[in-house]
Amino acid sequence: MKKWIVFTAAALFGTFAAAQEKIDLTSPKTWDASTQKRISFAENSITSTIPFFMMRTPFMTIDPAKEYKISMKVKAEGGSPVVRIGFRCFTANNRMIDAQNVLDQKGTFTTLAAKASKGDKVLKLKNASAWKPFGFLALAINAKEDFSDLPNFDIAICYPEKIQKTGDYWTVTLKQPLPKDIPAGTGVRQHIRGGLFYVAPTIKADKDFITVTCAVKGYAESGYVLTKFPRGTAKAMFFIQTNTNGLKNVKTILKDASITVK
Repeated sequence: MKKWIVFTAAALFGTFAAAQEKIDLTSPKTWDASTQKRISFAENSITSTIPFFMMRTPFMTIDPAKEYKISMKVKAEGGSPVVRIGFRCFTANNRMIDAQNVLDQKGTFTTLAAKASKGDKVLKLKNASAWKPFGFLALAINAKEDFSDLPNFDIAICYPEKIQKTGDYWTVTLKQPLPKDIPAGTGVRQHIRGGLFYVAPTIKADKDFITVTCAVKGYAESGYVLTKFPRGTAKAMFFIQTNTNGLKNVKTILKDASITVK
């Protein structure tokens, strides 16, 4: 038996019903209909043979005052698949919170030094010293320095081709034109596109069971934090990716998997 691995992770998880304190992740009724058709269930365990398959629970309501302890044993037959666990997060009106809505590029908050019009490809910013010209970044508009705008859905898929200091301001030349007018003084920030909200480090399954536990509670100030949910999360779907490295002819087995709410 391998040594147990304990992860202190995080996010915030809700219950199916207010009175329920433990969710059995090995029960078919815990998972959505699509998941039930693609994995096999046995006593206290579930097995997946599909590479990179995401198993998802139905919506759960989030209570930031409660702690959600996830526990499971993981092993594999026929190889060493990579397993990931996390949440798909949603607002109260069921709008999905993607990475680009909360995952900030650190230190990039600034304000417009001059008005920018729809169709423009140049921004004049008070400070762009931390800005990056990467294609996986997006422009968050009407941003707040204290992150109170998160989750920010006022997102433009515009990333810089060129960033330079020009006198008292910075000039940022964009690859794509602006989709809307932005008044002078408006707060903006670079956000990161792509990526899922995981609540534990990467799990490398093997022939012996590895025990994984993680505790999840509260909201992060910004971005993705292992121990907290992204801001604005009111509902969530718990998910497990059972073979993210896409190995063939591999079984991923999860035993005694549950979430305890307290």
